Amino acid sequence: MGEVRIELDSLGPTSIHETAYPGIWWVVHRNRDGEIMTQQVEVTACPEIIRSQQEDIHEGLQRLREALPTGESA
Repeated sequence: MGEVRIELDSLGPTSIHETAYPGIWWVVHRNRDGEIMTQQVEVTACPEIIRSQQEDIHEGLQRLREALPTGESA
């Protein structure tokens, strides 16, 4: 196994493991009962399922800006 292991819940548990080969990922999607739905190998720097969507990034940035103090005195 490689250095990175990711577990997430996306319509069931998904595990992502970097193999012994950098940039080669083993991705296993399971249903809520734990049955394997798909298994795949991805050759990429970062598996697609863990990449944030552009809309989510922009929304998160806006929420962060709103949450941070402005530095102005009331």
